[in-house]
Amino acid sequence: LLQVISLSHEYEAVRGGGGDSPTAAEYSLDLARQITASRQTRAETYLETTAAHLEKNGLQVDKSVRQGSALENITHFVAENGIDLIVMSTHGRSGLERVLVGSVTDRVLRSSQVPVLAIPPED
Repeated sequence: LLQVISLSHEYEAVRGGGGDSPTAAEYSLDLARQITASRQTRAETYLETTAAHLEKNGLQVDKSVRQGSALENITHFVAENGIDLIVMSTHGRSGLERVLVGSVTDRVLRSSQVPVLAIPPED
């Protein structure tokens, strides 16, 4: 299982709150670190819960949380671990929201060297 944390929220906190003051910049950097740590913890908890469910059904599960570009991290993870099938959940975005926000799943589908199975959200 792989979860990638995009750091865009953290970068915005640092960029938006830095101002000219060293104190404000330090506060913004500290805020970015707190946001990252919180998101890391949530991702780890989510993967633990998901892994426990899969392991109950007899599957062996490895977990990894990475930070940065989703596409780059997924691509590297696949290559590093000899993955031969990517299974991804989607957010179910459509229309304008999908165009504006983009879709990691779409980018992975277009660039992957291995098959990708995209699972839509449950209603």
